[in-house]
Amino acid sequence: VYKDKKSVLACTKKIVKQRRARLGTRKSRPDVEFRNDVECFRTFTRKQLEECFAPPLGGSRKPPRHWPKGLLVTNLPRTSWLPKGWTQGYRPYKEKGRRFRKLYVAPPEKGSKVVFHRRDVEKVEGRSLCSVDQHGQPLGIPNTFTTDWPKWLPSRWRIGYFRTGETVKVCFLNANGAKFPDRRAVLDSLNPARIKQREKQVKAAEKKETENKPIKTLGLFAMRMAQRRRLVSSVKVEGDESDDELPESTDIFLSFTHEELTECFAPPLGDSTTPPAHWPEGVEVCTLPRISWLPPGWGQGIRMGPQGRKYKVYIAPKGHRRLEVKNKESMEVNVGRRLKPLDQHGKNLRVGNALIEHWPNELPRTWQIGYHKLQGEVRSCFISSKGTIYKDMLAVCRHLNMEAWTERRIEKVNQQEEERLSKCKRLRRMDATKVEPLEDEAVEDAAGGPVSCVQDDRMAEESAKEAARPKKRLRTAEGRVQERKPRPMRQLESKSGLDLSKLHVADGEWLRNHPLYFKMHQRNYPIPIGDQDILALKAFTPKEMGGDACLEFH
Repeated sequence: VYKDKKSVLACTKKIVKQRRARLGTRKSRPDVEFRNDVECFRTFTRKQLEECFAPPLGGSRKPPRHWPKGLLVTNLPRTSWLPKGWTQGYRPYKEKGRRFRKLYVAPPEKGSKVVFHRRDVEKVEGRSLCSVDQHGQPLGIPNTFTTDWPKWLPSRWRIGYFRTGETVKVCFLNANGAKFPDRRAVLDSLNPARIKQREKQVKAAEKKETENKPIKTLGLFAMRMAQRRRLVSSVKVEGDESDDELPESTDIFLSFTHEELTECFAPPLGDSTTPPAHWPEGVEVCTLPRISWLPPGWGQGIRMGPQGRKYKVYIAPKGHRRLEVKNKESMEVNVGRRLKPLDQHGKNLRVGNALIEHWPNELPRTWQIGYHKLQGEVRSCFISSKGTIYKDMLAVCRHLNMEAWTERRIEKVNQQEEERLSKCKRLRRMDATKVEPLEDEAVEDAAGGPVSCVQDDRMAEESAKEAARPKKRLRTAEGRVQERKPRPMRQLESKSGLDLSKLHVADGEWLRNHPLYFKMHQRNYPIPIGDQDILALKAFTPKEMGGDACLEFH
């Protein structure tokens, strides 16, 4: 009996930990190196495993005579703990969405009972069950191990079982007798390049986690630093440039030049803009490149929607029950098969999702785009004019010395940020101030001499009145600031005298982008610190906000 909900949750967590430790799951498995000198008390080849756990009735689909009516035979492998003489079957459901339920039928001498669970079989047998072979002899291995041959394990390998204390564990043996503990070790031995690839994936995942963490406290400054960090990471990915090239022995089964790619995905109707006669009304010809999965004979068109927006449609050739479709799913229903990437003649390219339909802008037109297989997966690559194979577009940019391009991108972002800050500053309005007329000031013409003209009495009076009025002089805010005397300000600290050109790039960015630097040097705030103090703050600022401090809270 438990007092409250908290004690129940603590008990369930304890039970889950014990179960994981008993089954040997990855979370509870200690990080101990696998010893290759362990002795296996039982091994299976693929043929032996299939014979040991073959269906009880073999390949027969006819139910035995002692079976009740309505049961069907299953060809699934035999359950490891099923005793000798028992058979497996299933009963189909009449309800929709439910296919069948597996069951076990006892031999005739035990009443041909039909049961569904292991505990029911143990009641009929009157004993506890363990894993047995096809002759009913105990194997000495747990019932949790699979009875099927793994798909990722080569046929020439073997599956072995060994003891560590009271537990039984599984291992995999190659043709030379070397032992491997799990699937990862087997695949790493078959393809050593997986280890480097996994390390890169882990680094990329850690880097992505740090970038996606929420930014706090520093506001716009932290957002600018995060934006620069994302920009640099998207262009300059940390990695070894020696891994950019693929070996010359790489089997490239398909390649395209620039002319071949444009010809392969040319518009279905070419340069023609007149729709065929069997096309529906209101459909215009689309001159964009052909979609890769479009079957031969089909056309691409553009139709005007009810709200004035254009959308793409696909027109079938004559003879189809539905002439116009809007998407790939509707076309698959119309054609009656799955659509895959095809060339201009309707031949399957067999490249899957790795297909590149458009020529990249950074790739020279004298190069080629190729496709090869790595661990059964199709991947794209790029072949230079000299025959060197590069694995991705980033490797091509490194080869073509794209560092200047990345620097131009970063400079462009910095320039946009400076323009944004200049626009956010408050613009002072042009205002007019009254100034008393000068005593020695006389009216002069454009040439510099006194004005001499013939005026009547009325005009003379008006000119005299205007001369007696105080004149206004318009001055801008900049001119007023220049004439205004500076306010007496207490000298809080002398200039630091730092040479920004000698600082590290990261320290220079930190100093120039810090809000305190803006307030001190651009807005003339009387803050009692210097540039060296701002640089010292970087060691106490978390990495998430652009600093160097690694803070962990427990």
